[in-house]
Amino acid sequence: MTRRLSQDTLQGLGKRCQAFIQMSRNKQAKRVDQWNRNEEQFAAYMPAHDAEPRAEEPQYRTLFIPYSYAIAMTAHTYYTSVFMSRSPVLQVAGRHGEGEMQVQAMEAILDYQLQVGEMLVPLFLWLFDPIKYGHGFIGTYWDEETVRCRRWVTRPKTFMGIELPGTEERVEEVTDVVGYTGHRCYNIRPHDAFPDPRVSVWNFQKGQFFGRYVELTDEELAAGERAGVYFDVKELRRDSYAESRSESSVADLPGEAEPSEWPFNRGETPGFLKAYEVFVKCVPREWGLADSDRQEIWVITLTAGDYRVFGVRPLGEYHGKFPIDVLMQEPDAYNTFARSMMEVMEPLNETITWLVNSHMYNVRSALNNQFLVDPSMVVMKDLENPNPGKLIRLKPQAYGRDVRTFFSQLAVHDVTAQHIPNMHLMSDILQRITGVTDNIMGMVNTGGRKTATEVRQSTTFGINRLKTTCEFFSMAGFAPFTQKLIQGTQQHYNAERKLRVVGELGMFSERFINVTPQTIAGFYDFVPVDGSMPVDRFAQANLWNTMISQAMRAPQIAAQYDLGKIFGWVASLAGLKNVQQFKVQVADPAMLDQQAQAGNVVPLDRDFGRPPDQMQLPGMGATM
Repeated sequence: MTRRLSQDTLQGLGKRCQAFIQMSRNKQAKRVDQWNRNEEQFAAYMPAHDAEPRAEEPQYRTLFIPYSYAIAMTAHTYYTSVFMSRSPVLQVAGRHGEGEMQVQAMEAILDYQLQVGEMLVPLFLWLFDPIKYGHGFIGTYWDEETVRCRRWVTRPKTFMGIELPGTEERVEEVTDVVGYTGHRCYNIRPHDAFPDPRVSVWNFQKGQFFGRYVELTDEELAAGERAGVYFDVKELRRDSYAESRSESSVADLPGEAEPSEWPFNRGETPGFLKAYEVFVKCVPREWGLADSDRQEIWVITLTAGDYRVFGVRPLGEYHGKFPIDVLMQEPDAYNTFARSMMEVMEPLNETITWLVNSHMYNVRSALNNQFLVDPSMVVMKDLENPNPGKLIRLKPQAYGRDVRTFFSQLAVHDVTAQHIPNMHLMSDILQRITGVTDNIMGMVNTGGRKTATEVRQSTTFGINRLKTTCEFFSMAGFAPFTQKLIQGTQQHYNAERKLRVVGELGMFSERFINVTPQTIAGFYDFVPVDGSMPVDRFAQANLWNTMISQAMRAPQIAAQYDLGKIFGWVASLAGLKNVQQFKVQVADPAMLDQQAQAGNVVPLDRDFGRPPDQMQLPGMGATM
């Protein structure tokens, strides 16, 4: 719940947060232009040069070669394959002897939040931001959703609480339905994030504050006021959406409509409130917030224009950190901001673009025939005709003379013939710098036929650089992110649900597990990824088939393993997802006896009306 304070205290909080935001903005201003250039480079868009002549229908337009786009998307594909292909995505292990059932329960509740809480898409975007900007922020919060359902229903009329048969009336019914309960995630654009500039982005948790720019709709403000998060909402000034993005400088894609072209007037534009949400480490007594002399984290919400505070509340999370996590493209612990992959590729990508465009300009000049001509001897109207198969007429004074004396074509030499080979050289340099090779892009090197093993080995050798980056992401970003989810779940989760078991155990054991606050108690650590992509599942299935065949020849080995479960595991590797439905289910003997007495099952030793065996001996069973 938000805390109501005196006006003097609120003004003091606003001035302090204003100083924090301005401090971070001044440091960030040196990087905003580079971030905008990265966005334009990624969009594969370059505006036409002002000096380039343009006709009504231009015959050639300057090209921008999006090679950096291809490398960035390939790197992102690798990152997402490493982190998102695991089942479950967030794997944990007990730290102090927690049992396997507890680990399964924790992984089940984390997977429930990832799937139902729609956290997978923010994680995909989180993995892409370091490539584009150098670092990426993601925030988390606990959400307890309640959906209000209003509908018209038909019910019998009542009299003194008794339903009257044969009568009907339509009444309005309002029901509050309990929706999703768990963590939610949100991405923060680097333009909208304001960490403490006195520490590096990697150490932002050691800073005194972390702010972010937000735009709140009228509905969000009203819901926050009902929940006690905001106050004095009706007195806040609303700004139009056409002006609300001035703080974050969002880059527009080519052809995107400007605010003046939107199909509504400014007065009809939905209202947005530009604001800052600042997480501050402070001593509440010194800030006039509470009677405590221990450092705590408080959340202060204030407008972006006049820095008017309309929300003050303690964070109230057990982990005691900012609910923000960061990923960095480069393991740089000293600079305030890290470089991005797009920034590193920018000079070489511009060189490739220049090589291609200069070559195209030279080709275009060669296509336009260049002549030396005496206008007194040739009808210039025929010469200037752009249509093919032209007929050039001579004037009377040129009759009988050698045409070459007053008409000749200039020799054209292609001075940019080596630009295309040089472009391939630049692309090779880009691959060596970024570690994204042709093999990783799915392009097999030329040079004859290659086996599947050679292709797989060449790809494996080319992923060492990306593998290291994934390991760094795992330790620096996903580990603290998962830790916050675990501690937040243990703090807020108070229900009892039967959730699906995730991972390999869910295929061969009980499909569901009962998750309660008691079953997820304990200490857990995130199981880091090794940075390598998942192996070829078909090749792995073939390897398992070979091992099963060898194990069947050695009874000592076969007796030590459950071949039935191994068979199901190999089938799942090969892509068969429904093998378990064909498995024979062994029922409880007591239940079978009960069903036999009811006549639902028949014992297997019954003769089913077979004629008696004449040679059968008493107590020896059938002879045929």
